[in-house]
Amino acid sequence: MKIPLFYNWRNLKARAGATLLTLGGIAITVSVVVLLSGLLAGLRHAFIANGDPLNLLLLRKGLNTEYASSVTIQQFQTVKNLPGVAQMVDHQPMASIEAVMGVVLPRRRGAGDANITLRGVSSPGIALRPKIRIVDGRWFNAGQREIVAGKAAQKRFDVAIGSKIVVGRGEWTIVGVFDNEETAQESELWADVNQVTADSPRPHFSSMLIKAESNRALEEIKQRIENDPRLGLAVYREPAYYAQQTATAENLKFVGFFMAAIMGIGSCFAAANTMFTSVAYRGPEIAILRILGFSRSEVLGSFVAESILVSLLGGVLGIILVLPLNGFTTGTLNSFTFSEMIFKMQITPIVILIALGTAVVMGIFGGLLPAMQASRQNIASAMRQ
Repeated sequence: MKIPLFYNWRNLKARAGATLLTLGGIAITVSVVVLLSGLLAGLRHAFIANGDPLNLLLLRKGLNTEYASSVTIQQFQTVKNLPGVAQMVDHQPMASIEAVMGVVLPRRRGAGDANITLRGVSSPGIALRPKIRIVDGRWFNAGQREIVAGKAAQKRFDVAIGSKIVVGRGEWTIVGVFDNEETAQESELWADVNQVTADSPRPHFSSMLIKAESNRALEEIKQRIENDPRLGLAVYREPAYYAQQTATAENLKFVGFFMAAIMGIGSCFAAANTMFTSVAYRGPEIAILRILGFSRSEVLGSFVAESILVSLLGGVLGIILVLPLNGFTTGTLNSFTFSEMIFKMQITPIVILIALGTAVVMGIFGGLLPAMQASRQNIASAMRQ
């Protein structure tokens, strides 16, 4: 026979003041865990959900970022005509040579300046990313100083449709806004590739993007390029290229979890203090439980369950406190591109499970020692308290 959970619930209500203090400390800790995990989930979604598994990104050999890379038209002509490259409806290869550069722009509401990526693309480059769609305005015209902004960039920077920004040697007009399912490319500005290279202080192409007909064709193309020393190109699957940029989250993860660990230890001590106080005042109750036939292990389990119950209540409160921030847009520096990466906080079911798991762990560690003390009490001594 086990001690009913109702007994623990009654004791929590009887010591409401101490219970609420412990619950509040645990709620704050869990809120930090939810906030951090939600930010990391949003950042990972922005990178990992980006890219087509049949797309290959080509950079200069030895480099792993488009910002530092440079490729030539001659290389592009060779690559786009390789066997196995998919074709568009007009029988042109699905291949795009692109230019990437940084542009410093002011954030909205006077929040300072930041570096943002300007990507030069052509019609095949847009076709290679079928999830992208214009949600306001129109696409840029080839040969014109016109820019379309990612939806995330448009919300965070002063790039409203009709506004003008200075890029390179001239003034450019924002003519549209595009959506890409909240992935990394929504943090970019897009324009005609030839116009970008013409206006750039460093007129060069940065990368190539090609689409294979199949997985088998993709591997064959990859091998051909990597084994051709004349090309001097590094080959990345597009999703893998963006996935490696999740290293941007490592600093955020380290700092955040360090803070959460420190706060968690404090919350464990608070829970332990509450439970030790409870044990001290409940000596006769514990003795009666033993007289009624409950074993030491059942008393121990009851007190640990009580501590977990407090922690779970604090965990639920912590989740509720942070839920209004779900979908909140923020930004961080992408260490690969040195430009601002904009993403949304995502409080997913996994994030909630992590938060509740953290609360349970704090409850176990906070309640174990007091529970052991309660289970080892001498019945006669406890009755005389």
